[in-house]
Amino acid sequence: VVVPALMATGVVQVVVVPALIQAYLDGGLVAWYEVKHGERGVQAMAALRGVVRQKLEVTKHLACKVAVQAVGPATLMIACACLLGSKRRDDSEGATENITSLVPAVCWRTVASFLGWWTCTAWATLISVGVAAAKAGVETFTR
Repeated sequence: VVVPALMATGVVQVVVVPALIQAYLDGGLVAWYEVKHGERGVQAMAALRGVVRQKLEVTKHLACKVAVQAVGPATLMIACACLLGSKRRDDSEGATENITSLVPAVCWRTVASFLGWWTCTAWATLISVGVAAAKAGVETFTR
């Protein structure tokens, strides 16, 4: 049950990454739209254009960082699920050429299970804190 659940969680997160990046990029689009169709004076519009141009540049440069932050936990969950599912039994009579034959299967299962659990818990906690802070109006999370 643990391996399919961990694998499904990772795959769902990978599938959702394009929507998360699009939501991040939409923040820059909203700022551009407000400048283009806003009802401000010509002087205010000229000053605001420079600010929006800088915001769009920052948004464009940080899009890759957002993608890595979104796909990182998913990749780690998939890797832990693969490690947890790959070593099901102890092979003590095999060759000792690689590290998997030197370390008992229970060690691999324990490490993979803990890392998968820790990744899910840390990800859920950070997302919950971020959503709660954004709803509370913390400025860092609302911009």
